[in-house]
Amino acid sequence: MSTTLSKKKSIKSPVKKSAKDSAGYASNDVTQQKQEELITGINEREVEIEHLKTTMIALDEKVKVMDDIKQDISNTRRDLGESEAKREELHEHIEDTGEKVGVETKKHTTYQEELIAENNDLRQQIQGLKQQMAFKERDWLDTKNQQEDRHERSQKALQDKMDKQREDLTQELIETR
Repeated sequence: MSTTLSKKKSIKSPVKKSAKDSAGYASNDVTQQKQEELITGINEREVEIEHLKTTMIALDEKVKVMDDIKQDISNTRRDLGESEAKREELHEHIEDTGEKVGVETKKHTTYQEELIAENNDLRQQIQGLKQQMAFKERDWLDTKNQQEDRHERSQKALQDKMDKQREDLTQELIETR
């Protein structure tokens, strides 16, 4: 620091001073121009740095979006795998249920056919019994009618016989009198 102070404090002659001053003005212009260029360069650098910061933030956001997409893909693959496993389980359950329903349907169909056959047999037996009952009823009615006819004939024969005996007795009585 002391060397810089000593340089600034040195006194120079007016002639030298003016020559130096005019050279200094020229050099000051150059220096000022260089300073302005440096400031412009610094400002450009600051703008470029800001631009790079913005680019970094944008790229960081893109990385976050890509990470989210990768996570979504991972979740979707996991969900798809789980869904596929559940679909396979459901498919197997449907096949098992279909087989069970098929077996049960066959059992019910067989049982239904047996019941229909049994009903038909019973219907035929009932029809046969009805025919037998009708035949027996006709026999019974025929027998009853025959017995009534015999009974009427025998009553008529008895009536005739009694009438004959009465006539004979009446005749005998008349003759005996």
